[in-house]
Amino acid sequence: ALTAKIPLVFTLYQNYLLDIKVIEPILLEDGITFSSVREELKRKKAFNFFQAFLASAPNHPVLRETIRVMLDYYEGRHTLHGFMGVSTMGDGYQAALEAYPDEMKKVRILQELKNVPGVEGYYEDLTQQEGGVGCCCQHIVHDPEERKVYFRSRIVGAGQFCMNAQQYEDYKIGRRKDQTTSTATIVSPQKNAKNNLLIHTRVNKG
Repeated sequence: ALTAKIPLVFTLYQNYLLDIKVIEPILLEDGITFSSVREELKRKKAFNFFQAFLASAPNHPVLRETIRVMLDYYEGRHTLHGFMGVSTMGDGYQAALEAYPDEMKKVRILQELKNVPGVEGYYEDLTQQEGGVGCCCQHIVHDPEERKVYFRSRIVGAGQFCMNAQQYEDYKIGRRKDQTTSTATIVSPQKNAKNNLLIHTRVNKG
């Protein structure tokens, strides 16, 4: 799963990705060279990108720096502060701000929000997404300055963060099976000093 992120970013180095439910199509202003979404503000010290919406001009410095950060991580020189993709792109963005300040003036960053009562910025008029189970069924992507909602972060049934009823039943069955198994599998990255390859070693704990 982690290795899939690197070819994705290489592909996006010259392309466009959209993998969420559209509420209002977004029209980027002329001259914008990079746009994505800052992850929900739950980690004050982390600047992560929710990458389900991502648009970039070819060879953009954010993607260039993200590729560099990913390679640093795989070679043991970088520590993640979240999932691999969202963490490395957040750090790549911060690095690009420092290294390419002029090019970074033409970016547009949206914000992810858990749209439920009691959360600052809650959109009361937006209907709740029904039929889903999980942490993120009510997450949206919006522009807090415009007070405009563009996307739902998760589509019901698209994954573990917003499951449909059948997926949730399968998930519960899987959890019960895991709890009855005495052996846990841990995946830990190691570098092979001889050929400089990253190897995933599985260690079983009884």
